Amino acid sequence: MLYPKIRELRILHDYKQEYIAGQLGISQPEYSRMENGHRHARIEDLRRLCTLYKVSMSTLMFREPEESYTTRSGGRASSFHREVQVSALLAQQEELIAHLLEQQHQTDACLKEILRALGRDVQSGQGKRASNNS
Repeated sequence: MLYPKIRELRILHDYKQEYIAGQLGISQPEYSRMENGHRHARIEDLRRLCTLYKVSMSTLMFREPEESYTTRSGGRASSFHREVQVSALLAQQEELIAHLLEQQHQTDACLKEILRALGRDVQSGQGKRASNNS
């Protein structure tokens, strides 16, 4: 995406593409192409968007933390920001679970090797020494 934040900001402020296109003096299909990265924005378009969303040009052009913007009512981007945070936390949790499962698998493999080295029968759970002494 050419301008990563313009769609996020539009949704955050609950604006329709038609409204933003009207503010920029372009058609809705033109704005849609710009939002999807198929059309370059003019510098005037970017300035108007910065004014409309009350953000800096760097916030508009690059990925910066969502907590830096406010909604059109002046409040923080709470529900949108929480949704982004929850998604990030869920992704981290999935990575952590995968890592823990891998560690458990490696630990199990090491324990099996230790038991084999001690002469234990890993499959039956009984030691070979115990069956040899009978």
